Amino acid sequence: RPLADFLSSESAGKLAYLARELAGRGEGRQSLWIADGLDARRDDGTPFSAEATLSRFTAAGHPFFTLILRNIDDRLAAVARQRHHVSAFL
Repeated sequence: RPLADFLSSESAGKLAYLARELAGRGEGRQSLWIADGLDARRDDGTPFSAEATLSRFTAAGHPFFTLILRNIDDRLAAVARQRHHVSAFL
């Protein structure tokens, strides 16, 4: 399935921009961490917030990319709970 099936159109656009940026980097600098701000979809279509690692490499003279998406919904919920508890004490 195409990558666009797993990302919102805004997130797909962001990744396309970052992929072009990676193509202009020198060897050894073709990987980056995308801390947050990606809206992804599970195979069943349900959404989740994601962070990612995007890497570019060349094999047999052709460029390839790897994208590792990580669901950060639980982390975001924990941060929100922590902020709520901290604000209750202030």
